[in-house]
Amino acid sequence: MMPPQEIPYRIYQQLRNVTGRFRRWPKAADMSLKSVCAATPDLARFKEEARPFPCNSNAPDVFTEHDKLLEDAERLLAHRFSFHAFENEELGTPLNWNREYSQGVDIPLDFAPAIDFHNSERVGDVKYAWSLGGTMRHLPRLAQAYRATGDERFAWEVVEQLTSWIEQCPYMKGIQWASPTISAKRLIAWVPAVEWIKHSSAFTEEFLTLMFRSVHQHLDYVTKNHSRYSSANNHLIAELTGVYLAASYWKELKGAPAWKNRARKMLVEQCLRQNAPDGVNREQAMGYQYFIWDLLVLPALSAESEGEPFPEEYLQRLEKMAEFMAWTADCRQHVPNIGDEDCEIALWIGDKDVPNPVSLLNTASLMWNKPEYKCWAGGRLDEKTAWRLPDRLTRRYEELSCGESLSPIRPNRLFPEGGYLVWREGSTPDDEAMLVFDHGPMGFGGTAAHGHSDALSICLHLGGEPILIDPGTFSYQDTEHRKRLRSAAVHNTLSFGEENHSKYINRFIWGQKHRAELDSLQDNGLTAFAHAFVKWWTGDHHRRELKWHPKAGKLLVLDKWESEVCPDIHFTVSPECSVSLDGEICRIEGQRAVLRIENRECDVMLEPMEISPTCYRLTDGFRLVLKPKDNVRATLTTLKWEFRG
Repeated sequence: MMPPQEIPYRIYQQLRNVTGRFRRWPKAADMSLKSVCAATPDLARFKEEARPFPCNSNAPDVFTEHDKLLEDAERLLAHRFSFHAFENEELGTPLNWNREYSQGVDIPLDFAPAIDFHNSERVGDVKYAWSLGGTMRHLPRLAQAYRATGDERFAWEVVEQLTSWIEQCPYMKGIQWASPTISAKRLIAWVPAVEWIKHSSAFTEEFLTLMFRSVHQHLDYVTKNHSRYSSANNHLIAELTGVYLAASYWKELKGAPAWKNRARKMLVEQCLRQNAPDGVNREQAMGYQYFIWDLLVLPALSAESEGEPFPEEYLQRLEKMAEFMAWTADCRQHVPNIGDEDCEIALWIGDKDVPNPVSLLNTASLMWNKPEYKCWAGGRLDEKTAWRLPDRLTRRYEELSCGESLSPIRPNRLFPEGGYLVWREGSTPDDEAMLVFDHGPMGFGGTAAHGHSDALSICLHLGGEPILIDPGTFSYQDTEHRKRLRSAAVHNTLSFGEENHSKYINRFIWGQKHRAELDSLQDNGLTAFAHAFVKWWTGDHHRRELKWHPKAGKLLVLDKWESEVCPDIHFTVSPECSVSLDGEICRIEGQRAVLRIENRECDVMLEPMEISPTCYRLTDGFRLVLKPKDNVRATLTTLKWEFRG
């Protein structure tokens, strides 16, 4: 909930929105260059000078497979985009940066901070408007294509889009200036987009000076409007990353050194504040774990490129975050879809079809000299890592030994602060069993905005294939889908009617929170045993005891509860599996394993449900629902699996 000290700040914001309407905000093209630059930019020097940069301009010398890059870039040249529900959607020429294309809404150029971007009647689904003209995350992909091939078409397209954006989106007017977070993400995209095309014929002095003016406006706006209080979550990290990268790169700007130094200090603070010592991001959402890690790595790489490395405590926390992601990805790079996920990316510089863990593992293997991570990633350098890390690291990739001594299966691991237990067993990817047990808090801060009601939930992967899954997010729109997919009733845990572990307020706010805790853990190498409990905000109690017999292919789940309401126990089945029910036995068939779930103390039912494998996508699936008989207060569920062949 909103803390009392936040209320005056929100009132101030509203007053600012009223008075700001009457102020004259200059267009970037009308600003004096002397008013924004401490030194006059020189085109020739700008092109030749090495600047602080978070990516690798020499990547084409290391990674020579450009087919996917060029395929993406050709589509972008034709203004065909794939994001959210769009798949190769042609948006026409010229692009309208103030249009929400999914619903055909032209958003007016009103005073930006006063725009209610939650009002779907006025702005449509703002995620679409921001994924195109807000973050401009496609620009680095076009610039990559120029850097890899020298084809001037790609550079001219980048210049044309940046020029038209600055013209169509005047400072402080319209939806693209309505959020400092979105403006900062735009800066993140602009830095590599400009760096990779600066040697092209499209890169003129007129364009360079226009960029200086607009970047100054961005930095001034973001630094004066940083997310605070309940909004100071991943939004603030994105803002600080954008400021640090842009102030470092556009170093001639007045105020750049101060903006950069302040952003650096705050990045260290927020990295340690928003990520637990065991590496779990406190949003309690896997999608945000990857997104925030990518954000935090960029300033570290930029700082290293100019010989100003970030403090060791910052880099150690990044390493811990990478460890958590390494342990929660199965041997075929599938990750439990825990918590919110909105398809957000920090920087699009790699093949989107390559799973996130591959780049994470490859990058971490080189940053911290971990050959086992290279092994787990498949032993092949990926495009994103090659374009992200400096030459001195990527050229060492082949030196990292991925020999027979490195098992593809990771050992069991507890992440105590974040609240996740990972059990793994197997000798090859085909017989790997991975269980993730969630006993963590609701989420970050007072609102826990991106957490789901999933306390004591389990996710089970067999042979590198998700079998029992988290049902996903779908979208952030204020719809029944949003509320349903966050609820306890669709997660692999126990629920009391339609109630949730924490008090549901709205699509981004949880009120009174539950308390979950792992109070016992034993592991003798052959079997493992875990006890955890959760006290609901209503006062109800649920205790779950897990007994893991991986050699026998068996998991015992004992649920106990204290409540006046008879609970349901449920398991969501991956839509990639086939499922059938025979009495009290449910049979789930995947590609590499068969799972049987049995409980003779419950009425067992299969119910259809909608599952969101990724944002803005829904597919039909099933969940298994167990209803305890005869007013009992405990029940035992047996899960047994066999691998095929």
